[in-house]
Amino acid sequence: MILQSVVALVTEGKEENLTTGKIAERAGVSVGSVYQYFPGKEAIFSSLIEWHLKKSLEDFRTALGSIGEKSLSEAVSQMVDSNFEVRRKNAVMDRALLKFFSRFGDLELLNKNDALLVQEVEKILDKAAGTGMIRKGNTTAFILVHAIRSTLLVTTLQRPEFYQNDELRNELKRMIIGILTPALGQ
Repeated sequence: MILQSVVALVTEGKEENLTTGKIAERAGVSVGSVYQYFPGKEAIFSSLIEWHLKKSLEDFRTALGSIGEKSLSEAVSQMVDSNFEVRRKNAVMDRALLKFFSRFGDLELLNKNDALLVQEVEKILDKAAGTGMIRKGNTTAFILVHAIRSTLLVTTLQRPEFYQNDELRNELKRMIIGILTPALGQ
């Protein structure tokens, strides 16, 4: 309820009024209850960021883990389409999390989650590479994770209107397939 209250307040454009008291009021709990779970507003946002990072990992697992059952193109389309839909719906919250992270972000948490995400994507790629459909390896996983994240980060901050049409979505799909597809002659 506490995390949902933060999301609701931010989504409603009340980010500047985001105090522990307002969060507790919106959640229907006492301020003491908020502090029982979170030492402060920063911990709440950190939890939301951590959830967001875990969700990204699950999206990768679901989409890339289906290669073999689906074509590479279908799996990538599923991953990109689901990411775009989530980001389109949560654009205000995503911008608020990015603003918060730029001010108070826990780089150690981000680095830890990045390493986990790259490691997990590498496992998925290595497994799917057995089909001969995609390239495997740590470097490929690293590039894939950070190319997607960078593209979506800049889109969220600077060009959120790109989530409303198919041009960026289709270019991102082509980029991912290009990263994953083994080069001719390799």
